[in-house]
Amino acid sequence: MSEKNKNIILLWKIYYWVILILLILVSSLLIYSMIYNSELLPSTPKENIFSNIYDIGFGFIFLLSIIGLRGYIYEKKYLTKELWIFIYFILLVDYLGTTIYEYYDYTMLMHSFEAILTLPMIFALYRYSLSMNSVWGEGND
Repeated sequence: MSEKNKNIILLWKIYYWVILILLILVSSLLIYSMIYNSELLPSTPKENIFSNIYDIGFGFIFLLSIIGLRGYIYEKKYLTKELWIFIYFILLVDYLGTTIYEYYDYTMLMHSFEAILTLPMIFALYRYSLSMNSVWGEGND
């Protein structure tokens, strides 16, 4: 493996661990906010039940996407290729929908932060589900 590839893999590993730590931190703060009825996070449970269901469902999808990110980095087969294609499209549609329809609700800094966290995940899931055929036993990359 070339030095350039080693550096790219290292960057992906750093990204993976940063995302995992952020997920644990945000989840902990959210649970704390729910238990102690605190307003630490702006995404505490809302009065609209459908918003709460969406947040929980998307949290589960994001958790699964972290597993896919790990599969991409370490070239491991987790679950099925079709599931990763589905999750890739869910994340892509959600990101594009958020960008188009909620752009004016965000500050530019918040939108940039979301893009920095989400776009590499979407790219990794694209590569994992659609380009890494050797992982899925479908021939060469």
